[in-house]
Amino acid sequence: AVSVLVTLLGAAALGFILRRVFHLPLWWSGVLIFSIIPVWFLHSRTAFEPAEAITFYILFIYFYMRYRTDKPWWLLTALFFGALSAYTYSPAQVAVAVTGVRLLVSDLPYHWRHKKVALAGLGILVILSFPYLRFLVLHPVGNRDQLAIVSSYWVDEIPFTEKLRHFFTEYLRGLDPRYWYLADPPQDVTQTIIRHLMKGYGHLALWSLPFTLVGILLCLLNMRSSKFRTVLITLLAAPVGGAIAQITITRTLFMVVPSAMLSSLGIGWLLGLF
Repeated sequence: AVSVLVTLLGAAALGFILRRVFHLPLWWSGVLIFSIIPVWFLHSRTAFEPAEAITFYILFIYFYMRYRTDKPWWLLTALFFGALSAYTYSPAQVAVAVTGVRLLVSDLPYHWRHKKVALAGLGILVILSFPYLRFLVLHPVGNRDQLAIVSSYWVDEIPFTEKLRHFFTEYLRGLDPRYWYLADPPQDVTQTIIRHLMKGYGHLALWSLPFTLVGILLCLLNMRSSKFRTVLITLLAAPVGGAIAQITITRTLFMVVPSAMLSSLGIGWLLGLF
C-alpha cells in the first residue's frame, strides 16, 4: 500500500511533465501509458525499494525541467528529490549522479546565467551529502562490501581496462531492445528472475516501441531544446546503475521513465498530424 501511494506521485509528476513542460493536449495519456508498462505495473505493487527510487527520480526530472522552463529556484526542489532517489536505492546513486552531471554540462550556459541559484543549489547539495559522507566515515569499506555482495567486477582483481570492457558490455545490454521488449529474450542478452516478470510480456510493452522510436526522433530533431535533451539524458542514464554489476530489471527500472515520456511524445506528434 505504501508503494502504491508513493508511486502515484511518480505518475502525477510524469503527467505534469507532459502537461506543463511539453504542453501536450493529451498529456493524461502519458499517465495511462506509464501505468500499464508491464514491468512498472508489477513493481509499483511490490515492497521493493526501486519503485520509490523511480518515483523520486521522476520528481527530480520534473522539477529540473521546471527550473529550465519556469522559475530557476525550482532547482533546489529538484536536488532534494534527486537526493531522496539516491538514498532510497543504491543503483539510483549512480543513475542520479550520471543524470546530474550530464544535465550540468548540457545546460551549462543557463546555469551560468543564474549563478545565484546555481550557487545556492551547490550549498544545498553539500548539505544533502552530509548523511552519505557520514556513512563513508563510519563505514569506509561499505561501498566495496556492497559491490562484493552483488558480485560486481569492480572489486575483482582484474586490469582496469577489463573492468571498463565489462562495464560497457553490460551498459549496452541495458539498452538492447530485445531485453526490454521481448517476452523471452535470448540468453546472451540477460536472464531475469521469474518473480520480476509478467507472464507473456516483455519489460516494456511491444506495441509502444514504434511510438518510442518516433519520440526519440523528435528529441534528436529538437536537441537545441533543453527539455528534449533531458529526455534523452534519462534514456542514456537508465542502464548505468545496473552496468556497475550486472544488468537486472530492478537496477535498470529507471528505463520506464524515458520510455513513458518518449511514447507519449510519439503518440502526441502522430495524433497531431490528423
